Amino acid sequence: MADEPFRPLHESEQRAYLEIMGRYSETARSFGQLSTAALALPVIFLRQILGLRENATIPVDPLIVATWIAFFVAILASQLYQYLAVKYLTAHFWREDWEAASRFIRNPGWIYGVMLISFFAGTLAFILKCAIHYFTLHP
Repeated sequence: MADEPFRPLHESEQRAYLEIMGRYSETARSFGQLSTAALALPVIFLRQILGLRENATIPVDPLIVATWIAFFVAILASQLYQYLAVKYLTAHFWREDWEAASRFIRNPGWIYGVMLISFFAGTLAFILKCAIHYFTLHP
């Protein structure tokens, strides 16, 4: 991919790239915000549903830890994608930026995929924790 020659974009292509990357960046920002809010879900679940006292320490549970890790990775990937999207656009607009761009900048889609996968993994881990708790109480 590093051997690809620079191909200047026409004005209509530049506008299209700006609009498309803007939409992807907005979506990435939304996933980052959702993931940030979702970090509190396990704590709310433990306190409100399981009745854990407010001053009690939170028990270490693999699914809760997996939920936190996945949402934290989604937040990081969201922020990194927004940065890479801007670098991607500048690489397509200016030859010097294209020649200096790494393969990650030339294809930021991989980090967008990491963001989506980690967000849904965190959601799945939280749902599994809730289901296990529910079916343990209601056999």
